[in-house]
Formats: sequence, structure tokens, C-alpha cells
Amino acid sequence: MFIYRDTKEDDLEAICRLPKNEKELFFMFPSATYPLLVSQMREIFKKRYGHTTFLYNNKIIGYANLYFLENDDSPYIGHLILSSDYRGRGYGKRMIEIMIKKAFTLYKNDKIKIAVINENTKALLLYMKLGFFPFKASLRFDKEGRPKVLISMELEKKKVEYGDSKLQGVWA
Repeated sequence: MFIYRDTKEDDLEAICRLPKNEKELFFMFPSATYPLLVSQMREIFKKRYGHTTFLYNNKIIGYANLYFLENDDSPYIGHLILSSDYRGRGYGKRMIEIMIKKAFTLYKNDKIKIAVINENTKALLLYMKLGFFPFKASLRFDKEGRPKVLISMELEKKKVEYGDSKLQGVWA
């Protein structure tokens, strides 16, 4: 059974094992060093909100949180990761839907945002399918100094409130 709950201190070790390589960690947490350490996650707990752990049959399979950028009142979904063993089965979509609901419920904003590295094509396509649209591109560099594009996307609350067919599962 797929469930979610607020993240606990005891979850951090399992969350740190979710990114299986440097590339996965870069997609999840670009400023972190591989392997992800509990100490790095503890720092995130101080700076972010809405920490959510996703489980399947009581096994931790995913994680996400919410954050705000300076001078921006719209929350972002961040540090999203799903175990590679569970990708391609709809769990990532459900995780995003849960985080959308959580963000709009907690913060009463008109928009929610998410940022994704250009090479993460599957995530980009999923976010677009859920109604997010790009509004900004920023230059970033990976650990080897190679240029990447961080694509910021947003979803307007009215698309959720008025039953956009792409988002039927959000309030289920």
C-alpha cells in the first residue's frame, strides 16, 4: 500500500540511500555531495518545510519538501526523489499530486512552483502533464563544471480548483 507521512528523524538514513549515484543526487539536491549524508539532510530540515516521506508496504520509497525563494511568495516543491525500483509505475505522479495539495493547503498561494534540471526529461514531461509550465531558465553547473539548465515551472491554483482534467488525482 502506498502512503505518505511527515518525515521523521528515523527516516533520514533511508532517504539518504534513495539517490543511487551522483546524477540522481544532482537531480534531487544539486548542492549536496555524494553519497548523501544524514548531516546534509538535517541542514535541509532547518531551511525547508512540509518534509514528506512516501512509503510502499512500509518501505521508504520517496521524499519531497517545500521551500520558498527570497522575494517569492509561491512555494516550490523540492528535493523530490523516488527510488529507482518504483519509477514508471505512477508513484512519482502521485507524489507530485500530494505535494501540490500540501502546498496549496498549507500556504494558500495562487501558484506552486518546481524546478528541474534540463536532462531530467521524464520529470519535465510529468510536470508538464500535470499542468506546470516553464517560466524561467537559469544556468547551473554540475560537480564537474559542466553547464546545465535549471527550468523553473509553475502551476496556477485555478487549474486545480476548477478541475483541470490533467489534475483529477490531486484531490482524490
